Amino acid sequence: MMLHRLLGIWALWLPLGDLLPVLEPEEYVQPLCGTFTDGQKFSTGNTLPLVARPWGMNHWSVQTNAGTSSWWFGGNDHTFHWLRLTHQPSPWIGDWAWLLFGPQMGGMTESPTMFWEPRAAHWKAHIFETMLAPDNLQVQLTATDHGAVLKVGFPAHNPGNHQKRVCFKLPPPDKGKNPGQFTGSSTEKMTIEAVVKRAPPGTPSNFGLHVRAEVDVSSLQGEGGKTGASVSTHSPTMHCFEFSPRETHVTVWIGTSLLGADHAEANLAAQARGRSFDDVAQESKRVWNEHLRRIEVVDAGEMTEENFRRLTVFYTGLYRALLFPRRLDEPDLTDKAKRIHWSPYAGGGGTFPGPLVTDNGFWDTFRTVYTLLNLAYPDEAGWIVQGWVNSFKEGGWLPQWASPGYRDSMVGTFADVTLADAIIKDIPHVDKEMAWKAIEKDAFTEGTGVRGKKGYKHYSKLGYIPHDVGVSDTVSLTLDFGFADFAAAKAAKKLHKSAQSQTLHDRARKARDSLFDAQTGLMRPKSKVGSFQPSFDPSVWGNGYVEGSAWHHSFPPYDLSGLAALHGGRVQLAQKIKEMLETPGTFKPGGYRHEIHEMTEMRALAMGQYGHNNQPSHHILWLLPQLDDASAECIQATLKETH
Repeated sequence: MMLHRLLGIWALWLPLGDLLPVLEPEEYVQPLCGTFTDGQKFSTGNTLPLVARPWGMNHWSVQTNAGTSSWWFGGNDHTFHWLRLTHQPSPWIGDWAWLLFGPQMGGMTESPTMFWEPRAAHWKAHIFETMLAPDNLQVQLTATDHGAVLKVGFPAHNPGNHQKRVCFKLPPPDKGKNPGQFTGSSTEKMTIEAVVKRAPPGTPSNFGLHVRAEVDVSSLQGEGGKTGASVSTHSPTMHCFEFSPRETHVTVWIGTSLLGADHAEANLAAQARGRSFDDVAQESKRVWNEHLRRIEVVDAGEMTEENFRRLTVFYTGLYRALLFPRRLDEPDLTDKAKRIHWSPYAGGGGTFPGPLVTDNGFWDTFRTVYTLLNLAYPDEAGWIVQGWVNSFKEGGWLPQWASPGYRDSMVGTFADVTLADAIIKDIPHVDKEMAWKAIEKDAFTEGTGVRGKKGYKHYSKLGYIPHDVGVSDTVSLTLDFGFADFAAAKAAKKLHKSAQSQTLHDRARKARDSLFDAQTGLMRPKSKVGSFQPSFDPSVWGNGYVEGSAWHHSFPPYDLSGLAALHGGRVQLAQKIKEMLETPGTFKPGGYRHEIHEMTEMRALAMGQYGHNNQPSHHILWLLPQLDDASAECIQATLKETH
C-alpha cells in the first residue's frame, strides 16, 4: 500500500522536457488546513473542510459536535454527527439553508453520534471518504454544481439484523421561526423532498432551498426479488430511506434549487441521476484539475518534503480562493442555455435573469480574491462581477457583506473597487454602464443601514469622518472610502466621465492627506474642527481603527506616489514600513476592551506590528518592491512562516 501511494504521488509530478509540471494539483489540496484551532481564541483560518465545485451553489462538510454554534466542525474532534449541507462563508456570519444527512443502523435516532479520525479520512476538494465506528460504515461524498452524490457502504456482517438507513434532518427552529418542512417523500419513487427555510433576519419571507434526494434503486441488492427499501416519514423533522438488513451499498443522488422543487429535480436529473458515484467524482476531479491548473507550477523542483509542503500550501490556498463567492444562478427549465436565479437582494425575493452570487465580504476579499480572479479566471470573474451588478439591480445597493442577502458586517464600500477593477481591465460579461451606476450610487449617496457609505455627509463635506460626530471606526472608514473613490475615479475615466473622475480622484487624495500626521508618520483620528485626537498611542486597537491599530491602517496602497510624498519620499515611506516590522508587537485592546484573536495572532507572528493574519495588512509588505526597496527577504519570510 505504501509503495502504491508513493508511486501515485510520483505520477502527480512527471517530467516535460527540462520542466516538472504538476499534473494533478487537486491531490495537493488539504481541506483540513485551518481547522485545528479554536478560531474564537487563535485562528489559523477559521475554515471548514469543504467538498464542492468551484463557486458551487452548495458546500458539503461534516458536523463534529451538537451544532449549537457556528463552530460546528473541529479538526481535532473524533465524533461524527452526520454530513452537513452548508452555505456558511465564515463562522462570524453563520450558516443558512443547512441540513444534516447520513447513515445509521439499529434503533432510529435524530441525534446520531459516530466516531472517526478526521486525519485518516480521504478529503479533497472533489471527494470525501471515511470509515465510521462503531458499525464500520463507509461514507463517500462528491459534489455537483447544484447537488451531490452520497455512497454508503454498510457492513455485510450484521448479526443483529439491524435496519440500515440514510436519513435527512431539518435544522432546529431559530428563535421560533419555521426551519422548513418535508414536502414530498415517496416510497414508490424512493425520494425525499424538503424545503429548508433557515435564514438570517432580513431574508425575504418566500426564501427556501428545495432539496430532493433519490435512491439509485437499480443498485440495491434487496432479497426475494424485492428491494426491501422504503421511506420513513414518521418524524416531521427527519425522513429516512430504509433498507434491508442485508443491503451493503447504497447510492443517493441529491439536487437543490432556490427556484422550486421542479428545478431541484431538474438539477438532480441533469447532474446526477443515472450516474455512478465514481463517474461524478471523476468529473468533479477533472473540473478542479482544470481550474487549479489555470495557474501552472511548471517546475516545482525535486520531490522533497519542503516542495511538497509548498505545493500543498499553494494549491490549498488556490482551492480556498475558488470556493467563494457562491453562484446562485441555475439553468432555465425552458431554455437550458440561459441562467436565472431567485434573488435574496430583492425586497420580496423573486426570479430574475442572469447570474447572481453571494457569501462574500468585500472587506475580506477585494485585495486578494478578485485581483486573482481577474488575472487567472477573467471569464469566470466576469460572470461573478455581473452577479454583483445584478444584486444592485435587484436590491438597489451593492452589498458590503452578503449571505445570502445584505448582512451587517465590516465596513467600507469595497465592492466599488471590485467593479471598478473589472471595468478598467475590460473583464468580459460585465454590463459596464450598470456597474458604473452601482459605483456611482455608493460614491454620491448617503448610506442607509447596512448599505452604502456610513458617515457620507461628513466625508463629502470635510474630506474625512471626524471622531466626534457619533460615527465609529472613523480612520478606517475614511481611508476605505478614499480607496473606493480612487478606484471609482479610474473607472469613470475609462468610461469617459471626466468630471466625476476628477471629483472622485480629488476626494480620494483628500481622504488620505487629511488624516496623515507628519509628526508620527501615521494616520490618526481627527475632530470636526480639524485637530488630531489627543493622547495618541499607535499600539492601541480600535478607537478609529477596525481590527487593528494605526500601524495597520496607515499605508493605503492607492496612489502610492502621493503617500510617499507625505512621508518625504519613497525611501522614507519604505523606512516607515520597516519600522513597523521592528517595533515590538505589543498591543492595548483600546476600544475593543479585551484581547481579540487578531491581537493574539499578530503578536505570535513575531514580525513587530505587522499583522499578516488580518486583512488590513495584507498589502503592506508588497509596497516595498514598488518603492524600489530591495527588502524582499521580509516577503519571503512572511510567505514561509505564515502559510
